[in-house]
Amino acid sequence: MLSWVQGDFYFAPSFYPVVKDGKVYCENGAYRGLFIFDLESGEEIWHGREDESVSAPPALDCEYVFFPRGISEYFQLVCFSLETKEPLWITKAPGRPTSSPLIVDDKIIIATGSRYERLGEGPVNEDYVICFDKFTGKCLWKFRTGEKMNSLPAVCQNAVVASSADGTLFAFNIKNGDLLWKFETGQTVSTSISPIVYEDRIYYGCRNLYCLSTDGDLLWEMNLDPYGDISLSRGILYVRSSEGIVSIDIESTDILWTYPVDRKIMTTIVSGAGLLFFGTYEGDVCCLSREGELLWRYRITDDYFYYYVKPVLSEGYLLLVSGLNKLYAFRLPAEYCYTEAEGLAEEGKYEEAEGFYVKALEYYEEVDNKEMVEKITQKISALDSQAEDQCTEWLEHREQEGDFRVIVIAVIAVVALAALLIIRKRILG
Repeated sequence: MLSWVQGDFYFAPSFYPVVKDGKVYCENGAYRGLFIFDLESGEEIWHGREDESVSAPPALDCEYVFFPRGISEYFQLVCFSLETKEPLWITKAPGRPTSSPLIVDDKIIIATGSRYERLGEGPVNEDYVICFDKFTGKCLWKFRTGEKMNSLPAVCQNAVVASSADGTLFAFNIKNGDLLWKFETGQTVSTSISPIVYEDRIYYGCRNLYCLSTDGDLLWEMNLDPYGDISLSRGILYVRSSEGIVSIDIESTDILWTYPVDRKIMTTIVSGAGLLFFGTYEGDVCCLSREGELLWRYRITDDYFYYYVKPVLSEGYLLLVSGLNKLYAFRLPAEYCYTEAEGLAEEGKYEEAEGFYVKALEYYEEVDNKEMVEKITQKISALDSQAEDQCTEWLEHREQEGDFRVIVIAVIAVVALAALLIIRKRILG
């Protein structure tokens, strides 16, 4: 199961890698900036400059990587081109970023307000939710909440939903940053839990588990004491509680099963279409079925996983950052890759589904299973016709930018010509 380990440098334990198109993108919180690895082999493809430390997980959009980095009294948000290996733009904003940039259409949302603050090191904590233009880096709006916004925001219809360490859930108008509503639990936590938006509901854990409408009205509440981020897949909610992992049907709110694990030694749960994964402080990487049955356990010797580590499940691999700053990559079986792809396609997540289909196809080609190869090939072709080209907007932006430059050059040329004619007339006159 274990495919490769990358551990020659420091990983910040709360960071997590991002996977896209067979590559792993991750940040080094201590020494160097952005790193890119090959997903299959774990070999390093490229890394950034040593003086460009990255302060939160990156986000990818077409050929661009967005990541925040701390400076002195503020942080910088960088839009980095994978084609030129140079920044497209760099902008600055107040606070200490605490989440991966969230890309929503032509906007980027980021939260600031880390619970960790060292005097004289990095930006001062200023607790904001900030929105930038994706193409230019221009700050479109920012809202100061007064509490540490140390979790990843989510998007619900035309609103940005973000949680704070004092147990408040905020909803902002994504266009202008106006506060639409806030839900106060009255429960202070050291690290706020990221809200999850599923269909027309918002799920939020803060001492208790809450389900809200898109207008911020409380629909139901459960006393489960969630510990770390919650996970939701195909109508089933998975919560790490004092009892272990709890599976909840979001429609009936019935508890389907509980898998006993000490809450203090578990990583965040990552749930796919068919399986769940998590790590433990003892160095175990565990896989559960959706029915709560332990399917396999892999023991990593002389290492362990922190409770706030976020496993990543993508393109046929499970990746976890350990307490000893190593990145472990587990290659998942062909059957699971196919099941995961089917579930993602059913949910309309075509780009994510394609990554698992491609990996399943590779496996079945290796064993010469012609029936499955033909079946998966047809499904990938069908996905290509359903998936939208997310990079079209970048092409349109470049064309508009090119047209604008042509207009500016033309205007400058006309003004310069007019000036020359005026000067000539004065000289001859």
